[in-house]
Amino acid sequence: MHEVLPLLNLPSRFALLAVALQCFGYPAHAVDGVASPYLATESTLIEHDAISGDRSIEMLEDGVRFAKALENMRRDQKTSLQAQQLARHHRNVLVRVVREEGVVEDLTCGLRLCMGSVTSPSQSSHDVWNRRLVNDPAARRYGAVHRVEPLGDQYQHRFVFSADPAVAAIFMRE
Repeated sequence: MHEVLPLLNLPSRFALLAVALQCFGYPAHAVDGVASPYLATESTLIEHDAISGDRSIEMLEDGVRFAKALENMRRDQKTSLQAQQLARHHRNVLVRVVREEGVVEDLTCGLRLCMGSVTSPSQSSHDVWNRRLVNDPAARRYGAVHRVEPLGDQYQHRFVFSADPAVAAIFMRE
C-alpha cells in the first residue's frame, strides 16, 4: 500500500518528486510509476543514465521506426519549453555547420537527447560538415549514436545525441 499525501492524493514519493520536477520546468512523466527527468520518447532511448546504443542502433537502422521516433519526440518537444529551446539551439548549430554540404532535414529534442537527420550529396560533403560540427564549441554533444544510409545518390546521416553531460555514455548490452 502506498502512503498517500492527503492534499495531492498521489503516492507520496512520486508526488514530491513530480512537484519538484515541475518547479524546475520538467514535466511529471512517469516510467514504471516513478517520476522521470526525461520526456516519454527520449526515455525509451536512455538506459542506466546513458544513451542505449542497442535501442538507438535498432531505431536508426529502420527508416520507419526512425520516422516514428522523430514524430513522437516532436510531439513530446511541444510539451516542454526547455526541449523547444534545446532544439532551436541545436538546429541553428547544425544549419550553420552543414552550410552547402547538405540539408538539415529534421532535428527534435527532449530534455536530454536530440535526434534528427541531415542529407548530403556525397560522403565527402558529409565528412566536411561533420568535421565542422565536431570542432564547434556551441554543438555541446556529449555522446552520440550515428548511422549513415545511402539514399539514392545521396547520404542520409541519422543520429541521436545527448545534450547533457550527465547522459554522456553509450550503454551497450553486449
